[in-house]
Amino acid sequence: MKKLVILIGLLLALTACSPPEGVSSAEFRPTGAVTAVNTLEATTVAIDPAKSSFAFEGYAPGKSHGGVFDNIAGTFTKQNGKIVLVQGVIQADSVNTGIAGLDNHLKKDDFFAVAQFPTITAISTAVGTNSITGQITFHGVTQEVTFPATITANSVSADFLLDTTAFGMT
Repeated sequence: MKKLVILIGLLLALTACSPPEGVSSAEFRPTGAVTAVNTLEATTVAIDPAKSSFAFEGYAPGKSHGGVFDNIAGTFTKQNGKIVLVQGVIQADSVNTGIAGLDNHLKKDDFFAVAQFPTITAISTAVGTNSITGQITFHGVTQEVTFPATITANSVSADFLLDTTAFGMT
């Protein structure tokens, strides 16, 4: 069973914006229910890629490798000073373990299959005081997950296990 440990650290940019450059607004469309947000009273800000990261550790019996995705984008929506919606997209071919051969292997069909599934997307359906529930689309499969998170007025960070077999990786 392959599993990934997902470590997320995202910080807000200082200005409001629409979806990040190079990312269509369609990539941020949820497939199910989303927290209701009064857009007249909400502010959407882009994550700051210079202050944000999406790191992982993939492991199997007797071995593990860590890495990051270098190309991530997303937004937070704030209402009344609180983060109420988090959405993001990762370009799967930006996987970076620091080992070129491993990166090329992870991009192939038996792992991230980047030719068929170029993006990994996430959108929250509920942002609690110390957890987030949302839909993650990975490897062409959308699953709802809930994970613990540290949420402040300007950042979200999380460290959780994601069993990739639920997303069709065997």
